[in-house]
Amino acid sequence: KSSDAHALFALGTVLYELGAYTDAASTYKRVSEILPKSASSQHQRGLSLAKAGEFNDALEAYQLAVENDGNMAISYNNMGVLLSKMAKHDEALHYYQIAHSIDPEYKDAVDNIAAIHRTLNHWKELVQHHKEILHNSAHLVSDQIPIVLAGYKTAGDGLGSHLPEISSFMSNYRQVVELDTNNIYDVETNLD
Repeated sequence: KSSDAHALFALGTVLYELGAYTDAASTYKRVSEILPKSASSQHQRGLSLAKAGEFNDALEAYQLAVENDGNMAISYNNMGVLLSKMAKHDEALHYYQIAHSIDPEYKDAVDNIAAIHRTLNHWKELVQHHKEILHNSAHLVSDQIPIVLAGYKTAGDGLGSHLPEISSFMSNYRQVVELDTNNIYDVETNLD
């Protein structure tokens, strides 16, 4: 019955929150037996199995989730995360890219694509990825830039050491930032 499935799903959530990941996975599996087309129960089962360290079983659960709902960017992204943990970086990149194609604004997929390019030393692809992100972010206004950069807090994490200068600069100029990605310095020519 549908009500049994909802009660089991709720139980699985509680078990997951309590850290009983194997029990949660079993409970979500029971939900899937009642509602075989439920992508969310398979996704939650995948989360539980991943937390329990059962990566291969988690991958299978995520695969069932996307078979039931091909628009679950989060399941594709999570498959990439697991594959990355298993040092299957090329496969991980493939799933991150699927997640990104489903939801171009899905930050985890965007960040994971950049991270995997770094891991694989795909510098040209990393530059291209960031150019695409800049091109797609042309709607940002100057007041938003410091918020975007707020994640960078220390000298060791990229732009963090320049935040005071950036903040000062942005407070002086309150205009729309127009990004012309065609005129960005082309570091690709210096990459091998």
